[in-house]
Amino acid sequence: MSTNHRAWMKAAGFSLALVVASGCATARAVSAPGPPLQVPPAPPRLLVLSDEPPPPSEAPTLPSPVVATPSSPPPVVRAPNPDPKPVQTVVAPGAPADPRTFGRPGDASRGKAINDRIGVASRTLALVNVARLSAADRVEYEQAHRFIQQAKQAVRERNLVFAATLADKAASLAAGLAN
Repeated sequence: MSTNHRAWMKAAGFSLALVVASGCATARAVSAPGPPLQVPPAPPRLLVLSDEPPPPSEAPTLPSPVVATPSSPPPVVRAPNPDPKPVQTVVAPGAPADPRTFGRPGDASRGKAINDRIGVASRTLALVNVARLSAADRVEYEQAHRFIQQAKQAVRERNLVFAATLADKAASLAAGLAN
């Protein structure tokens, strides 16, 4: 472009900016001529006074309260047993050393399945090279490790539903990190 053409373009841009700016500078809100709106007066109130007294209001009658009488017999006092027998615990031969067992018959097999799932997650997590993980993957690695620890604790506390959920989460995180 020539210098003359540039000068004309700058002049046209400057004049356009002046026109736009002057339009904003002079714009004013115009109100309607005349006094401001008037609020109409409140309507008059009619009060009719009467010489008759108001009718007496009747209070509602409530039924009398019913008093309940105790119908249970007095407590029976028993004499203490003079010869209490000591309670003996009998352990069957071949029983596990830990007397605690799972609550329901299917819980033992379910606990074993959960422990197997925790073992798979632990072995998969052991295959991961922690040194090559990014910061986000390292957070997932630590979270999977915590899930495994919490799942083991939940199995010890017999909270099998929670343990299964934690074991599944740990296994899925470990599988994602191993790939």
